[in-house]
Amino acid sequence: MARHFLLYWKLSKVEYHYYGAGLDHLASNQLGKVQPSDVIWVVTVRGGDLMLAGRMVVGLLTDASDADEVFDEFELKNPRWQVTAKPGTVEKMQLINLTELSVTMSLRFQSQSDRLRLTREGRLNPISLYNMRQLTDESAALLNYTWYDRRQGVEAVERVDIEEDAFIYAEGKEIRQTRTLRQR
Repeated sequence: MARHFLLYWKLSKVEYHYYGAGLDHLASNQLGKVQPSDVIWVVTVRGGDLMLAGRMVVGLLTDASDADEVFDEFELKNPRWQVTAKPGTVEKMQLINLTELSVTMSLRFQSQSDRLRLTREGRLNPISLYNMRQLTDESAALLNYTWYDRRQGVEAVERVDIEEDAFIYAEGKEIRQTRTLRQR
């Protein structure tokens, strides 16, 4: 049975790769635990919201020493592991806001820290995404339903068209600080 993993990309990396055809290649030092037919879900954080950006079924896993033979047309930054999509499974990237769908806090992982953490303000703490994490079967099914817009257990899927959205960032809330200084 295929395992499902959550892999975090910075928003700038998602923006850069989104304009390509499909998610057919991934490179990361964290991919050593995946196997062919495993599924990697690429996520990012935008404005404190968890955004689902891509889905890839692993076809081929190579380490850095074999990557030159497989990826001779790419100039890579030498991460330790490279994966390509299983033939016939390449899917275009899209952005789906998992926080607005109340999916973020439903995600569970197969580890001691089995859920994502929140900041004091109640927003997603991106530190809980820095390591690739294996999803439980129930969470993988929830992401599949969300990705393919079947809406089982999910009320409405917000699909963001990046070309129209142009990644407009909202300013943070205003914070007023009062200081007390004492002179001696």
